[in-house]
Amino acid sequence: MKIKTIKLILFAKLLILPIYARADYPKNDLDFAGLPEFCAPILSPKLQGSSAQKLWGQRLSGFDGPHHYCAGLFTYNLAWKTSDKWERASKLNAALTELTYPLDHHFNPQNPLSAKLMYDIAKVYEAKEEYDSAMEHYQKSIELNPKIWIPYAALSDLQKKLNNPKGALDTIQNGLKHKPDSKPLLKRLNKLK
Repeated sequence: MKIKTIKLILFAKLLILPIYARADYPKNDLDFAGLPEFCAPILSPKLQGSSAQKLWGQRLSGFDGPHHYCAGLFTYNLAWKTSDKWERASKLNAALTELTYPLDHHFNPQNPLSAKLMYDIAKVYEAKEEYDSAMEHYQKSIELNPKIWIPYAALSDLQKKLNNPKGALDTIQNGLKHKPDSKPLLKRLNKLK
């Protein structure tokens, strides 16, 4: 194939990519298995009007767009099931669009799910290799709930990957101030020292 033809195809894919960047929604029990337990009651047509849907509706009040959140997580998971880099990029863009929906619509930082949302957004940015945005969102997750060890670990791992061992060590030590018995953080601390 000629170089001009290849460049034309790549350019066309870049133009079309945003069109195809639509989130996928889980449809069956297997799809829901890899998602938080509230996703099925919120999204599954067979659970509409059920007591589980009502219960989760009450628990998630104040978190605008849980269906977008669930679709974003599902689409993120699907991105890792393809080896096609264009399809993966499209799915990651769609996941990011869905996951950031709550930020643009009455975001409530007091909601317990807000820290997890920031963490999940950071994971997508990291997968897209947009590392500054990933680190920013890991840090926001930590600020929203400093007692959860996972964003400390993810941020430290990313800092280490980006050849910033001092930053990684500082992140782990900060995490251990809030979660001193965290085995994953202690394990990382031992590897960094």
